[in-house]
Amino acid sequence: PEEFEDAPAPATPVLTPEALARALAFPVSRTDGVPLPLLAARHYPVPPTPALVGAVSGFGLVDTEADEDGFMRGTHFAHTDGINTYVTLPVRMMADLLGAKEVSFSGRTLRIGERTWHVNPDGKAALDYGGSLEERFPMVSLYQVLNDWVLRGHGKPVDLGEAVFKGKVVVIGGTAVGVNDIKATPFSSTQPGLVKQATVVDTLLSGAFITRAPAGVDLGLTFLVALVSAVLLMTARWTPLEVAWPVALVAGLFVLTGMLLKTAHTHVPVAMPALAGVGASVAALAFNHLVANRETQFIRQAFHRFMEPKLVEQMIRSRQLPRLDGENKEITAFFSDIRGFSTFSERFKEDPRQLVRILNTYLTAVSGALLREGGCLDKYIGDAVVCLFGAPMAQEDHAVRACRGALAAKAAVEALRVDFREKGFPDVYTRIGVNSAVNFVGNFGSDQLFSYTAIGDGMNLAARLEGANKAYGSVIMIGPRTYELAREHIEVRELDRVRVAGKTEAVTVYELLALKGQLDASTRQTVARYHEALGLYREARFAEAAAVLEAEAARSPEDGPTGKLLERCREYLESPPEKFDGVANLEK
Repeated sequence: PEEFEDAPAPATPVLTPEALARALAFPVSRTDGVPLPLLAARHYPVPPTPALVGAVSGFGLVDTEADEDGFMRGTHFAHTDGINTYVTLPVRMMADLLGAKEVSFSGRTLRIGERTWHVNPDGKAALDYGGSLEERFPMVSLYQVLNDWVLRGHGKPVDLGEAVFKGKVVVIGGTAVGVNDIKATPFSSTQPGLVKQATVVDTLLSGAFITRAPAGVDLGLTFLVALVSAVLLMTARWTPLEVAWPVALVAGLFVLTGMLLKTAHTHVPVAMPALAGVGASVAALAFNHLVANRETQFIRQAFHRFMEPKLVEQMIRSRQLPRLDGENKEITAFFSDIRGFSTFSERFKEDPRQLVRILNTYLTAVSGALLREGGCLDKYIGDAVVCLFGAPMAQEDHAVRACRGALAAKAAVEALRVDFREKGFPDVYTRIGVNSAVNFVGNFGSDQLFSYTAIGDGMNLAARLEGANKAYGSVIMIGPRTYELAREHIEVRELDRVRVAGKTEAVTVYELLALKGQLDASTRQTVARYHEALGLYREARFAEAAAVLEAEAARSPEDGPTGKLLERCREYLESPPEKFDGVANLEK
C-alpha cells in the first residue's frame, strides 16, 4: 500500500566483524565435556537485515542443520566459532522469556533459567514435528497483519483481533517457494524453513525433545533380540512360528520403539536389533534344517521297521520327534505270546524251518493289527510281541488304540487258527496283556546296539497281565488305568483284584471283550452272572458263588473265567483260607 512508500529506514550502527560477533554472542556454560558444533571455517555469523538490528532484544542462529540426506531431524542449541558462543534463535527467545542471562549444559541436560530439558550427550536433540507446518501451527499471512495495521490507523474494523497474537510466541518467516527457504522434514520434503524454529520453540515451551536411549541400550537390545530369536526357533521347531517370527519380530520392534518414542520421547535405534534378530533367525533355521535332516534320517531308520511309514512321516512333519535320551510319559504297553507254544516246538522239532515260517506268519498277523492302530513295535522275544502306544509319537487316545489293536490281534489269530487247521497245524491261541502307566521311554542299549523301548512298573504289570490270562482263562487282560482311559469305547468284564509280586497295593483287572456296543446278548448275560458270583466270592460266600457259576458254566461251558472262578470257589470250600481279603496274588 502507498502508506509505506515514504517510511524512513532506521539508522544502522556500523560494526566491525569482530564487534558484530561479540554483539551476537551469548554466554553458554558447559560441564561434563558437552561439545558445541564449530561454525564452518570459523566464519562469523551473518547478521539480520540492518533494519532489524536495532529493533530486537537479542539474536540467535537459524541454521537448518540438515542431515546428509537433506532432512532436518534434530537441532543443536548453541554453536561456537572457536572464540564466541552463539545460541539458536529459539533458545535466545526462551532466555528472554525466562529472564535468563546464561544457557548451561550439564551431561544430558539443557538449562535455561530454572527450566531444564533432556538432550543427548552431544548437546543435540531430535525433533518431533508432529506433521507439516500447516497441520501443527496456526498460520497468519503478513498481508493480513499489514492490512489490519492500515485499517486500524484509519479507525476501521480489523479482521484479526488481539487474541490472535496476545500472550503467544510468533515466528515470522517466508513460506512462499520463491523465498528459497524450502526444507525437508520427516513429514514432508517441501516445508518452509521456519517449521524447524517453530517446532523448537513449541517444544521448549510445552514439550520434551526426543533423545537417544542411554549408551548400551541398543547394543543390549540387539543381543537380547538375537538370543531370544535363536533360542526360540531352535527349541520350538514349529513351522508356522518359523515363518511368522521374523515378520512379528520386526513389527514388534517398530511398535515397541514407537511406543517409547511416543510416551517417553526416547529414540531406540531399531535397525541393529531387527537385523540381528532376523540374522539370528536365519542362522537358527539353517541350523535346525541341518539338524532336522540328520534327525529325520535317524528317525526314519530307527522307526520305519516298527511303525507304519505314514505315522513315521506324520511324526516328522508335526515335529513330534521323540526324546531319544529318554523321558517320562504315559503310554499303553501291549504284551502277547502264543498259548502253549511248546506244542508247536515239539511238533516241528524235526523241521525248524517250518516252525520259523509258522512263527513269522503269526508275528506278521499280530504286528499288522497293531501297526494299523498306530502302535510302535518294541521287540519280538521268541513268540512274544511287545508294542507301545503313545510313544514315540504322542497319542491322546493311546489306551483306546491299544484296546482296538488287541481285539484286532485276537481276531487275526482266530483267522490264523482256521488256516492252520486246514494245513494240519496245531491250533494257535494268543494271550494278551495291556496296561497304561507312566513309563520311562527312550533309547536303551550299548554303544554297539540300542533300541527304542520303555521301562517301568507299568511295563512290568502289562507283562504280568499277559501271563495271568492263564490263571483266569481269559484272552485279553487290561489294567485299571487302561480301563479308566478307554471305558467309553470298550466292553469289559471285571475279573478280579490282584496283587503283583513285590507290591502291597491291589489293582482291579479286566477282561477286554469287545468294542462298545459290539457285545452279544449271550456274552453280556455271562458277564452279569460272573459279576454276581464275584461279589459273593469277595464276601467269602463261596458256596453261593459256586452255585451261580455252576449254573452259568452249564449254559456257557466254553467261558474260561467262569470255569476258573468256579474252581477257586470249590477249592476254598474244601480248604477255607485262613485269611481271605478277596485279592489274588500274582507271584509270577
